[in-house]
This record gives sequence, structure tokens and C-alpha cells, in this order.
Amino acid sequence: MRREKGQDVVASICVVWFIAITVVVLAYAGPVFGKFTMQPVDVDFKVPVYMDVGLYVEITNEKDLKKGFTLEQKATDKYEGCIEIKIKSSFDITLGCKCSLTDAGRQMKAKIDKCWIDEPRVSKTLSEGEEKRKLCLRLKDVELVHHDFAKKVQVAECTLTVKSAFEAEWVDP
Repeated sequence: MRREKGQDVVASICVVWFIAITVVVLAYAGPVFGKFTMQPVDVDFKVPVYMDVGLYVEITNEKDLKKGFTLEQKATDKYEGCIEIKIKSSFDITLGCKCSLTDAGRQMKAKIDKCWIDEPRVSKTLSEGEEKRKLCLRLKDVELVHHDFAKKVQVAECTLTVKSAFEAEWVDP
């Protein structure tokens, strides 16, 4: 396709105007967007990064606890037993327990005499390792008449409770 001389002149003028307008726009845009340059420039800009640090508790022998423990007969109608708890914490805590009888325990007419944690207070341990405590349960007035002997029967469930041992003072970053 053949062009006329006038079309080449118009095209050249358009290109010159485009370049001129681009230079003017970039010259005015420089102060708005920062220093204008064709070379890469290091920008010294710091972005603050925050993290919400929560309270942390870990029971390191959870698998052992899920297996449970067996009560030993201490008297004709009294049974008692304990299981070791290994725990880490990022704050001071107080351990507790709540135990309830299962259907089998109620059929044996057992009563929860006591559910306790030896040394329930646990200090912050993350830097020093883990603390060891015992969760214990004592049943009384147990009647074994209605159950077969030599069978392992789940008679209770214990829930381990964890409470902070201090008043926390929260500060937003």
C-alpha cells in the first residue's frame, strides 16, 4: 500500500507530539511518584510486622493420657489411681480436674471420693523444659457384684482443666 507524502508528515507530527506529551507527563509525575529515573533505585522503606502472641499450653504425653489409667483396689470398696501429666506452658497456670462416672461406674454404685492434681500450680516452662504432675482419682462405695471379674471396664472420665494463675495485662501493639 502506497502512502502519500502528506500522510507521512502527519504521522511524524503525531509521533513527535506523543513523545513531547509523554515527557511532560513524566516530568510532572516525577514529584508525585518519587524520583523519576531510568535506572533501578533502592527504596528505603520499612514495613512494621506484628504478631499476636497468645498463651501456649502443651501436654507432651497426650497419647498416654488418651489410653487412660487403671485404678487399684485400696480397700474392699475403695479404688484409687493416678497418671502422670507432662506439660509445657508459656505462662503460669493452675491445673484442675473434673471427673464423672460412666454408665458402668454408676451400675457399680461407685461414688467419686476425690479427683485431684498433685501440685496443681505450674510455672512458665518453655525455656526450661516440661513439668510433671499427676492426675488422680479415688472412688468409694464400689459394688462389683453386677460385673464379671477380670474385665477392664471404664468406670469414669476425667477432664483436665487449665486456668491462668495470674491476671494478664493486655497491651495492643
